[in-house]
Order: sequence, then C-alpha cells, then structure tokens
Amino acid sequence: MKLTRRDMLQKAGVVLVAFGAGCTFLSSCAPVPPRREEPAPPLPPGEQRDRAIDDFFKINLGVRRNERVLVFTDDQNPVVAREAQYVAKRGTAYAEIIFLRYPRVGPSATEPPKELWEKAFGPRITLELEEKGLMRKILQKKLGLLMNMITCIPPNFVNPAFILPSLNL
Repeated sequence: MKLTRRDMLQKAGVVLVAFGAGCTFLSSCAPVPPRREEPAPPLPPGEQRDRAIDDFFKINLGVRRNERVLVFTDDQNPVVAREAQYVAKRGTAYAEIIFLRYPRVGPSATEPPKELWEKAFGPRITLELEEKGLMRKILQKKLGLLMNMITCIPPNFVNPAFILPSLNL
C-alpha cells in the first residue's frame, strides 16, 4: 500500500494545513496535541467535601496507615462537632484516627482539657507535667511562650520527656 503525503504526516503525528486556492498546497506542520477530554462536570457538594477531606489526609498531612491522627473538637457548635466527627470517620481510610469531643471549657482561646493533652502526648507525659506542677500552668495559659518553644521543636529532634525534667518553673 502506497502512503500519501497526508498519511505520512498523520502517522508522524503532525497536522497539515493547506493555504490558497491556486496552490497545490503549502503545508505547516506542527505536533498534534492529544485530544482533550471534555472537562468533568463539577462534583456534587458532598463529593467535593469528601475529596477535600481525602486530599487533606493524603496530600496535606501525607499520613500513612500506621500513623495516628488526633481529630478533636469541643461541643460549642454542633455543626462543627458533626463535621469533625465526619472528618475523623473519613480519615480511618488513611490512618489510625483518635477522635475526641470534649465539653466546652470556656471562652475562645481557652486551653483544651487535660484529657486532650493525654490523647496527644500520652499519659506518661501528662503525669510528668502534673508532677512538676506544669499542667495547671498550661491549662491557665501561664506557660504560653514555653509551650510555643516546645511545639516548635521538630518531633524527630527531641523527645518531650527530655525537655520536661529540665524545666524548673
């Protein structure tokens, strides 16, 4: 089978454009862009929410199945509390989820209760904080600057148990 110039251009992945009525053809060749698929229709709101939550766990947090994620909220706003619980439930596909909903402890910016600290750091650390008289100060926000310094230390850099014994406040 003899290939025409047009067949060869198509096989090469280029477009042939002919100009002028009197010319046999003048050609301009360019790579053929892949055929674009029609954009997908927008997702319904529920699916958008699910995708956002999934992306949060997969991309933003980058968690693995063997890692734990603490999702917490107070019960001040029932809508927010339900959403937090939904995020926790959805997150079980990506990591071990620890969910805590606690009663409102006071006005905005009040430290969460000791129970949350135990979920986050474990009972050994919170017990040590109590023994050193620091838990009460933390909950009263009297150690704000110190806690900011501790939380800025990368978790793989130092174990909080090594910091706490040196605190003499």
